[in-house]
Amino acid sequence: MGRARKARRRRARAVAARAPRPMLRRTGWAWVAVRVVGLLGALTALYVAVGFGFALGGSGWWAAAGLLGVVTPVGAALASMAMAERRWPVLPVLLAGVALLVVCPEVAHARLRDHGARVTVTVVESSCEPGRAKCAPHYRVRRPDGSELPRPLSPPGGARHAPGDRVEVVEDPGGVLAPRRVSDLTDDAGERHVLRWSAGALVLLVVAAGLTGEPRRRRLVADGPRGW
Repeated sequence: MGRARKARRRRARAVAARAPRPMLRRTGWAWVAVRVVGLLGALTALYVAVGFGFALGGSGWWAAAGLLGVVTPVGAALASMAMAERRWPVLPVLLAGVALLVVCPEVAHARLRDHGARVTVTVVESSCEPGRAKCAPHYRVRRPDGSELPRPLSPPGGARHAPGDRVEVVEDPGGVLAPRRVSDLTDDAGERHVLRWSAGALVLLVVAAGLTGEPRRRRLVADGPRGW
């Protein structure tokens, strides 16, 4: 009986070795690097998209960025758990992902601070975001030469301006990002520190998940179909 069981086990291992395996079950440090780099690249793109989505202005962009912002840290936690073959990465990755989510709009604000053009505009017309109980004002504004900015001004906190008011703003030369008031673009060192630390923690956690999961993955693959 013992010999027959060992023979069946060897055959099962041979079949498992020949059978194609999904990416998360393939072993080898090269595959660890592929998984880690792929996840970090996807997270970088998603967080940048969330940050710029909040900076574009308008309820549609805010809703899309908010939805993506909920999915991104949850997806990062689940993907890290799958790589580690353990549940331990879920909570720390989720906490680092949420912290990064709070400050990721700083990426877009930094773009405006570094590359934006400061201009004094005149408020032409104000409107409220439709479908909301509390008015979220948007302002059409014009430059001193009479040309209108392509995107409306949407001050945070629902700050009020009347037609004819002159406001100093920073506009995106490419017209992609919504203009921001100069007073709203203060260089917040605290946000930058949170951005760096949370991004660094997330990178380290993803790398740790990839490294710690490799030995267990090899044992599971070596056990054949029972380990799948």
